[in-house]
Amino acid sequence: VQKVRDSLCDEEKKRKEEEEHRQAQLRLRLEKERKVVAKRITMEKEVESIANKLQAIIADMKYLEQSLDGAETLEQMASETRKSVSQAGDIERALSSRKSALQGLGESKKVEKKLVEEHESAMGK
Repeated sequence: VQKVRDSLCDEEKKRKEEEEHRQAQLRLRLEKERKVVAKRITMEKEVESIANKLQAIIADMKYLEQSLDGAETLEQMASETRKSVSQAGDIERALSSRKSALQGLGESKKVEKKLVEEHESAMGK
């Protein structure tokens, strides 16, 4: 009888340890999802900032185009326009890169969301 009790006690301990390990793994997954979401939000803000800068540069370029009124200042303004175009190109490339990264995160988020749902379902059990 004592052996059976000891065996049952050992099985219960083992079950508890396995459950604790599973819960720890689920907590780690949830924390990872939170970090991914936080990173995605940060990147979205960065993309928005880049887009705003791009709009400002485009507005500056339009203003410069409208301001060209003399042959004397034409070369100076052309230089500024080239600089703005270069900056706009850099920003556009950065924006494109961020959008690609966000799309990748969007796919990752779907997978992570499924994991979180499974985690929540498992936690509910």
